[in-house]
Amino acid sequence: MGLIPFWYIIIAILWTGFFVLEGFDFGKCRHWTLTDDLSDFSKGQKLRAAYGNSWTVFEASDLAAGASVYGACHTIPDGAPPKRIECLDVPELLTFPISGVTYEGVKHHKGDPRSLASYRCVQGCKKTGIQTLHDMGYESEENNVLYDRELARFEKVCPGVK
Repeated sequence: MGLIPFWYIIIAILWTGFFVLEGFDFGKCRHWTLTDDLSDFSKGQKLRAAYGNSWTVFEASDLAAGASVYGACHTIPDGAPPKRIECLDVPELLTFPISGVTYEGVKHHKGDPRSLASYRCVQGCKKTGIQTLHDMGYESEENNVLYDRELARFEKVCPGVK
């Protein structure tokens, strides 16, 4: 075999690998965290000033990329746990992963009164791909049963991603 056919075979293998990997949806392996405890307080203040105090400013961090973006959402009704979460959809906040998306509360896990609330996407879901938000709580004895179930499924699809 000459050198030219060898390079054609190598290029064919690399192109095949590229298309196989391109077909895998790496978006499934993104793991965002969402918090209202902002690492850059001045960005939060600017958003509150721009959109009003009825909006809560959140910071979203992509754990794999290490990037943080900011957005504004409000809860209906105010208080904990809310029944509905609506996030602002404006051009300046398009990088916010749940911009323009609405979530509604899911019932707590039966039999465990300490189980925390989760929220399923009801509007704008295809835009972001984030189907569920989970309240992770502050106390060590609190847990989110739905989150634990979905985390186990996530770890099967994306092993090694934390």
